[in-house]
Amino acid sequence: MLLLAATAVVAHAAADRDPRLAALVGHWRGQAEWNGSRSSLALSFTAADSGRVRVAFTLPALQARDEPLGRARLRGDTLLAGPFVFVWDSLAHTLQGVLPRDFVPVHAIPITLTPGMPGSPGSWVPFPS
Repeated sequence: MLLLAATAVVAHAAADRDPRLAALVGHWRGQAEWNGSRSSLALSFTAADSGRVRVAFTLPALQARDEPLGRARLRGDTLLAGPFVFVWDSLAHTLQGVLPRDFVPVHAIPITLTPGMPGSPGSWVPFPS
């Protein structure tokens, strides 16, 4: 039992120090669409001295800008970043997922992120309130 717990701790530590995370460092952006409305979302990945990669999100529809999410972790091609779960296609340079229930509790709204700056605040298109 103790060996199993130790193995789980080592696997978790390895997931947040995966050298592939370096390819994600920078800004990623996309737009979620629902019922004819669009809302922009951006994630920023920053390398830390510890070898980990930190994540922050910008979601103007929630008036959130550069809000920290903690560390990024990889499990295979699945990227975990706070409440976000994405499938990372390293060849197509995309992160595909669904907006987390913490942000959109009723609907499953898909989103695809690609590398790039999030744009100026005036270029954001928020969901109607």
